[in-house]
Amino acid sequence: MQLILTVAFLLFFSLSGAAQTRPAIMGRVTDDAGNPLPGATIMLKHAKDTQLVKATLSDTAGHFRLETPPAGKYLLQTSFITYRTRYLPLTLPGNGQHTSLLISLLPADKHLQGVTIKGRKPGISIDPGKTTVNVAQSTVAQSQSAFELLKDIPGVTISKDGEISVRGKKGVTVMLDGELVNMSASQLKNLLKSTPGTTIQQIEVLNNPPASMDAAGNAGVPIIVFKKKTGKGLNGTITSRYWLGTVCQKQTIPWP
Repeated sequence: MQLILTVAFLLFFSLSGAAQTRPAIMGRVTDDAGNPLPGATIMLKHAKDTQLVKATLSDTAGHFRLETPPAGKYLLQTSFITYRTRYLPLTLPGNGQHTSLLISLLPADKHLQGVTIKGRKPGISIDPGKTTVNVAQSTVAQSQSAFELLKDIPGVTISKDGEISVRGKKGVTVMLDGELVNMSASQLKNLLKSTPGTTIQQIEVLNNPPASMDAAGNAGVPIIVFKKKTGKGLNGTITSRYWLGTVCQKQTIPWP
């Protein structure tokens, strides 16, 4: 019995030590002034085909941690709304060592040569189950399309084909002013790209949508709320520019 207990204790401490020393990619995301960017999206992808491996969000101090996958070549993508997405090539040796990074993001307007755009960052509220971006509070955000705004929201990724994922989960449906819109990924991509930020009041992303939305998008529901206009329902510009002549279905869902 003593021998069995001794072996059990040795195994326990061995596993505990392995868990504590498990290699990871750790770092901090800041703006160009060194201020933390909470809620930034960090995605680790295979360098060969950009297939997603792992993803996480930075905490309130800008820190993040990703458990290191097997040795190989990867691409670390870091994004935050109204900031330029940064891509960092990584070669992981697989020798059990931690990888520490300091990632600084530049505002989206700073890549324009000879032009200075000054605008407030949009207010981002990250609550359990929901992320809210107040687009109307930022002139920078209003200069972007709905597609550009949505893909930079913490936890949201959009593939090259326009398929939206929330926290790595597919099966996402977009809601526009209380209406769930069912269309192909390419149609939705075109719609979002043709929607200017100046027409948007805020964007909400529900990580765990209520039961009334389960049939439409149980992986998550991005909700785009337009600035109020008289008598048009969904934004009239969008309807006339893209929806006419496009086969799509709408389902109205009661929303508090």
